[in-house]
Amino acid sequence: MAGAGLDLSGGFRPPAGFHDGREPGDQSDCEREQRALDLEVQRVMESTGDAQLAKMDREELTSLLAR
Repeated sequence: MAGAGLDLSGGFRPPAGFHDGREPGDQSDCEREQRALDLEVQRVMESTGDAQLAKMDREELTSLLAR
């Protein structure tokens, strides 16, 4: 019955292909998404007029685009 999620010591063994969200691979995905968001914020700020930029700061724009 070792294939049913138990290892020989009786502990839990995740199924093949299981991905733990705490693994370092997710960190690179998160960093990639953050860089993409930063680039989008920069693009929007560059394409927006100065009067509109005075009304909206970078943090507010980041928050809106992240939604």
